[in-house]
Amino acid sequence: MGLFAVLVKYTQNLPRVNNNLKSVKILEHIGDGGVRMAVTSDFCVLTDCLTFRWNQVIETRPDGDIVMAIVPGQGDF
Repeated sequence: MGLFAVLVKYTQNLPRVNNNLKSVKILEHIGDGGVRMAVTSDFCVLTDCLTFRWNQVIETRPDGDIVMAIVPGQGDF
């Protein structure tokens, strides 16, 4: 399996790539390979932790690029 195939299995592999991601849930599929998803992440410094939630859109482009954008007003960012 190639790297692109691993990266676009968002719910399975994003938390494995970044262990700060606690939850990745696909909310809807958009166009050709795009998705809107809800993400929950913990950020800790020593013993203090904060939880952040946001929605983001990820698109795969014909040239093979994967582009992510946080959706304004739908979360903590």
